[in-house]
Amino acid sequence: MMLFSTSLAGPALDWAQHEPLSTIESWIDFREAFLEICKETTFQIQHVERNPFYNSTSECAKEHLCNFEQLCHDYGLGDNPKKIQLFQLSLAGQAKDWAKFNAQHAFKTWNGYKGAFLHRFAKVLFMSHHHAQAIHNTIHHHQT
Repeated sequence: MMLFSTSLAGPALDWAQHEPLSTIESWIDFREAFLEICKETTFQIQHVERNPFYNSTSECAKEHLCNFEQLCHDYGLGDNPKKIQLFQLSLAGQAKDWAKFNAQHAFKTWNGYKGAFLHRFAKVLFMSHHHAQAIHNTIHHHQT
């Protein structure tokens, strides 16, 4: 088992190093547990990649982020740096280019990365008071 764990990397290595020995009594138990955790990780990645965010005019960054957060919650993935890596798989086009460019900043927290993503991609509607009043008056006029 030790020889096998030295050939692992990334999440698989993290798992092998932190799995309590009391739950693994034989090579077969270890193999089955390892295959189960890998299957779940692959399933998570497939779910994340299913609906990528491109930053097109019809997309909402906040909605994409909320869907991602819900998916992570469903899988029990807390706020940790690995969440950033998983989120990057949910991006495409301009958003993916942004993620590649900003990888050099090496965000250390999920909240920092999430804030930077929203700052860049969340569409904010600015409206002058005069324009808002004109819309309100038009709606009110059509209701009467």
